[in-house]
Amino acid sequence: MAEVIRSPITALIWEIWLRNRRWIWSIIGTFLFGWVSNFVLQDTFFSSRAGRNTLSAFNETLTFASLLIVFAIFNYTEYDAQRGWAGFPDRLFTLPVPTLLLVGVPIGLGIFAVELVYVGWVKLVFAHDEVAKPALIALLIGAFMVVYQSTLWILARFGALRMVVLGVVGISFIVVNVLSSFPQDSLSPWLSENILSALTAGAALIAFVAAWIHVARQRSGGTSRRNSVKAIIERITDALPRRTTPFSSPEAAQFWFEWRRSGLLFPLCIAGMLLLVIAPLSWLLRNEADSTLRILTVTLAMPMILGLPFGKGFSKPDFWSTDLSVPAFLAVRPLATGEIIVIKMKVAALSAAVSWVLVLMFLSIWLPLWASLDALIPIRRFLRSLSDNSVSPQYAFGALSILVGMFVTWRFLISGMWIGLSGNRKLFAASAAPYALVPVLGVIGLMVLLRNQSGLVWIADNLDPLLASFGVAVIVKFWLWVFSWRDITPERVRQYFVFWSGSTLSVIVLAMMLWRTVRSHLPPDADGFGLLLILIALLIIPLARIGLAPSALVRNRHR
Repeated sequence: MAEVIRSPITALIWEIWLRNRRWIWSIIGTFLFGWVSNFVLQDTFFSSRAGRNTLSAFNETLTFASLLIVFAIFNYTEYDAQRGWAGFPDRLFTLPVPTLLLVGVPIGLGIFAVELVYVGWVKLVFAHDEVAKPALIALLIGAFMVVYQSTLWILARFGALRMVVLGVVGISFIVVNVLSSFPQDSLSPWLSENILSALTAGAALIAFVAAWIHVARQRSGGTSRRNSVKAIIERITDALPRRTTPFSSPEAAQFWFEWRRSGLLFPLCIAGMLLLVIAPLSWLLRNEADSTLRILTVTLAMPMILGLPFGKGFSKPDFWSTDLSVPAFLAVRPLATGEIIVIKMKVAALSAAVSWVLVLMFLSIWLPLWASLDALIPIRRFLRSLSDNSVSPQYAFGALSILVGMFVTWRFLISGMWIGLSGNRKLFAASAAPYALVPVLGVIGLMVLLRNQSGLVWIADNLDPLLASFGVAVIVKFWLWVFSWRDITPERVRQYFVFWSGSTLSVIVLAMMLWRTVRSHLPPDADGFGLLLILIALLIIPLARIGLAPSALVRNRHR
């Protein structure tokens, strides 16, 4: 009997190894690279605080990349073309083993793998006591692995909505870790580390049981029944006010369809995060002066950060489907391919604008009512440094910051359209890696710059090669723009170039205002830093890749 039970377990583990052995070796290689690098560079970097911060940021980046690969390995799903979604592998249902074993093996192995990688980095790479509360972080990572796999299986029918749920859960786990860093005597007893740890473990247990019940029901043919959650959503949708007037044009009908299908989801997610996470957290920490600046930073960065995963779903022909081919309902629409691209861009712009309006509404309520304004004194000093006697530059800087935030959010929503609309699954999957790593590297780099001025000094010392690199990038961008837009009508070219020029100009003006502020903190010979900011501003708003989207959709639409 023991042999009968052990053999299927071995088969499941062996299958996971065979499917992902290259990724497993990449994790091992990343860990060895980090361990050797720290062993060689430890004496050099630990001689100064700036060096320790830089080495710590380097280790955090490699650790995050390793953990990200582990979660990618245990995306234990398979795509079903008949049903049009990716869920628990149906072929495993024929194995002569209990459902508890089918669910428990990938989840248990995922917990073991992610904890092993995390403990390896903490114990062998990071310096002694460099990681605060490693046990709590290990609990959060393990619990998120359970929730991650359970969500992928339970919400398989809802496609991209799973990523939204996982994003909300991930942010909630981050909030738990942040709360543990505050003095425990200043928090409510319900927010103590022990209570939060117990709630996290309980949530993981509930997710595991829910996944077990769902897969068991699916194995017994339960998926053929009407989904109760979907039925509730359909009833709510049917109760909403309906459009009674006819559309003025096919473009207006397509805009309405895209907005209801995908554009409305992003503002709803922002509203949910503000109501369910940010607002309660700001109220609980209203007496903590240091938390005000953190909450303000997270609130302003939230639309841009969430725009990255939403952009992956928005770039596909159908937001809710895992199939990248154009649905027949859309393929036969009486619209030119270029018009479909323009409509998706307009929907993304409206979605980004509504999301930022919601953020501003929350800030207008939170800041004057229960926020600790004393913590915002550094921001006031920064704004005053823009102008000595006039408040106009301060208001201009604030307005430009919000406007640029909208443009950056819109950029993240539409920049990957040429990949998603192409229908190439391998290219689409490969494009997800930069979306996950670049924001983390950017945040870590920004933290290093803010912690000490050595980062600015390093930029000043290496200004010439940086200017040359970004200058070449700008030249390549304009060359690709001419190449990719050659088959698009001159009217569309003029329209988008005017928009790109205006949005880029606002980014440049904001960069110049920042340059005036940081100029006093740089060496006297760092005058080229302003030019570097201009080159970076020219690269932010997409130009060339937009021209590739129509041709990509044409091939996918008529394949």
